Amino acid sequence: MGLAKQQEQKILYISPLSLGDVEFQEHNLKLPVREVNQEEFLERVFGHFKGHICIFLKRSDGRTSNTFYRHKEKERMFKYLQKNFGINTYVSYSTYYKKVKKHKDEVLRTQSNIVNTHMLVQDLDYYKLGMTDAECLQKIGEMVANGELVCPTFIVSTGRGYQLIWLLEPFKNIAGYTNDLDWRRIQDHMYEQLKQLNSDKVVKNPSAVTRLTGTKHNETKNLVYAFLANEVKFTLQDFLWFYDIVPVADRSVKPKKLNKKKATVTTIVKNWNEYTLNRQREEDIFIFVDVQNERGVSYIGIRNWLALVLRFHALVSTNGDTEYAEGRVKALCETMDMTETNEQEILRRSKPAETYYKEWIEDTWDRVKYLRGGLFYTNARMLELMNIKEDYYVQWKMKTIKVKNNKYEAARKRFEKFGEKEAENHTWEAYQEREKEKNAVIVDDRLWELTLAMERHPGLSNRKLAKHLGISESYVRKLKKQLEEISAHSAFPLKDEVK
Repeated sequence: MGLAKQQEQKILYISPLSLGDVEFQEHNLKLPVREVNQEEFLERVFGHFKGHICIFLKRSDGRTSNTFYRHKEKERMFKYLQKNFGINTYVSYSTYYKKVKKHKDEVLRTQSNIVNTHMLVQDLDYYKLGMTDAECLQKIGEMVANGELVCPTFIVSTGRGYQLIWLLEPFKNIAGYTNDLDWRRIQDHMYEQLKQLNSDKVVKNPSAVTRLTGTKHNETKNLVYAFLANEVKFTLQDFLWFYDIVPVADRSVKPKKLNKKKATVTTIVKNWNEYTLNRQREEDIFIFVDVQNERGVSYIGIRNWLALVLRFHALVSTNGDTEYAEGRVKALCETMDMTETNEQEILRRSKPAETYYKEWIEDTWDRVKYLRGGLFYTNARMLELMNIKEDYYVQWKMKTIKVKNNKYEAARKRFEKFGEKEAENHTWEAYQEREKEKNAVIVDDRLWELTLAMERHPGLSNRKLAKHLGISESYVRKLKKQLEEISAHSAFPLKDEVK
């Protein structure tokens, strides 16, 4: 599979153009790379960022400092970096709200102060194992080629080793919430995966720092270089699906035996532990697959997760009937696109649903590892993971997995009135586009009529031209201005060109 695996649902690898002094890196990685300078590195990582970039300095005497810069202060930041060249310099994975301490002991570079997190990082201390730079790069290249590792955006030569950086679409990273827990799971997974290169645990903190390209490693006196290896900017979901990491469940539901109130049959989403909803949750997964099959839309990257969630809800809806739950997964396999997988593999991947169910029922789930018990997701989370947040047709077809906001309700009415094929022709955007096209035709006609009138009746004033054409005098002046602009580009025949 190799790099092809990185293109299952979304393209996860776009090779850069080879550029710079990169012969050593390319020879060992067996991949093209491009050397980038400090300014391009920061622009690619942070773009037009919100909050403050944090520049961290570590002096030879052990003193440290964190300095924060807004986007509009970039020029001052580069002057600061130039002034402190030669001091160990780092940049944080995240941007921050506050830049000024209220008291001297306050810590600003902390997760509670984060605006957005922009990267995943793995720090490799392979040299402590006696491994050479070439051997490290060769191993990274092999893992990427074999589909074991998502090709990093940057490979950073730190002056003594290498760091791998994957750029992320900026996301809010509140401690203990789903983004934070997903980010940490991904970091943990890649940390374990790269242990053979002596990966470093420090990267598991989103307020940690990485060496900044274009600076100097104070101890070795070597410069820090960044090599662009992949043009893609990722989302957390890209890594969850690539590594088959189960996304964090975000709905808290008590098992039936812990509920004192008598259960009632309902279709209200908040009552997650009731038969009706969990059975319909099963059906919604089948509906999702059927609709995407009809459209030819790929869901290959989330097949294992879909089967896992289906199996869990099947267990909840039947009070733990494992035979029924397994049968539901087999039925799903009959309808799913099974490219490069098989029923046995899907069954194996979905079997942990039984553990999730058992721990939820017995109230023995790991509070440190998991945010919630079981495998319950809010509707918003399900839509995000299924990549249908704004796909209101699929939401309309499903019974429970939807968010009934104004956009959904407007779309629902269109689908019910006009059907799927015609619904998009009745949106406000479609109406505006039609009006724009209609007005463009009218304007073209008016320009042509005015051109002919000026040819046949030279010397007519704007007032008389307006009367002749049945339009206002101000509109004649506006059309004449457009004709002058068109004439300058020779795109429309004026009076001296009319036969």
